[in-house]
Amino acid sequence: RAPRASLPLCRAPRHRHGEALDRARRSRDLRLAPPLARRQTQSPDASDLYLRGLNFQNQRTPATNRRAIEYYTRATEVDPNYALAWSAIARVLASGLINGDASPVEVLPRAREAAARAVRAGPETAEAQFALAYLKWCCEWDWPGAEAGFRQALTLDPRFAQAHLTLGHALSQMG
Repeated sequence: RAPRASLPLCRAPRHRHGEALDRARRSRDLRLAPPLARRQTQSPDASDLYLRGLNFQNQRTPATNRRAIEYYTRATEVDPNYALAWSAIARVLASGLINGDASPVEVLPRAREAAARAVRAGPETAEAQFALAYLKWCCEWDWPGAEAGFRQALTLDPRFAQAHLTLGHALSQMG
């Protein structure tokens, strides 16, 4: 029989910032965004697969990008309408083209299809609009179309840092 540990429960003192946060959460004016992976799916499995893919994508190597695509693809198999996973597939495939990790003939049609699926699954999702704009920017060299898409993504989510960054890159290339 395993020994048991018993710890007394204590109440942590409330700090000012904790009280302010509680008041803010109760406020009608404040709308807290749901966690990233849960915004588009009700499936915990799809959400978990998406987050695992994001972990590999952030390592930014050809091998980890392939692993990211595997996880994102599995997430879309669990939830075919998971716009975040579809948009992530499009972005990873497109970044492989930029880095010279993949053949445009093989990858570009898949990236376009993933971006289109993202937009169909979540047309009001900033990430889906961003994925479409990202392809226009880095693969099709459609600068005005990319700018419009990045701005649309930012209209949907003004806090979307990657859209701000990539819009800046696109604008600097346009002169």
